[in-house]
Amino acid sequence: MKLTQIISINGVMAIALGIALAVYAPLVMAAFGIADTPSEDIILYWNVASFMRLFGATMFGYGILLWSLRCLISNPDVSASTLRGVLFGLLLTNGLGLFVAISQQFAVWQSTAGWLLVAIYAVFVLLYAYFLLTMTRSSGSTGDD
Repeated sequence: MKLTQIISINGVMAIALGIALAVYAPLVMAAFGIADTPSEDIILYWNVASFMRLFGATMFGYGILLWSLRCLISNPDVSASTLRGVLFGLLLTNGLGLFVAISQQFAVWQSTAGWLLVAIYAVFVLLYAYFLLTMTRSSGSTGDD
């Protein structure tokens, strides 16, 4: 699989998650085991829902940036150091997401959706690490040749 395809998939998934969180935050929260709260805690529930919506807007923007980034990656004029920087940034971003998803899965969610999110982050960490290591060894090649 080519790096541009991985970044495209990552972008589409981020856009989809962003839309889901921004528009359907309570439904997504329920998938992660965050059920409706009793009426005395309703303010807390809607504060969490509003934060989820804000996070959804951010994920949507991240997805759009990734979708746009695939064009940069396929440009043969992009230097190897720029490409390594982009890959390292994507590796760190997904690595931090993986760490947070694992910790929240065990501490809070304990749901199927939580395990799915852990798996998605883990796959992207492995893929970006693979491309970063492969590119370093082959002086700039990312499988897009």
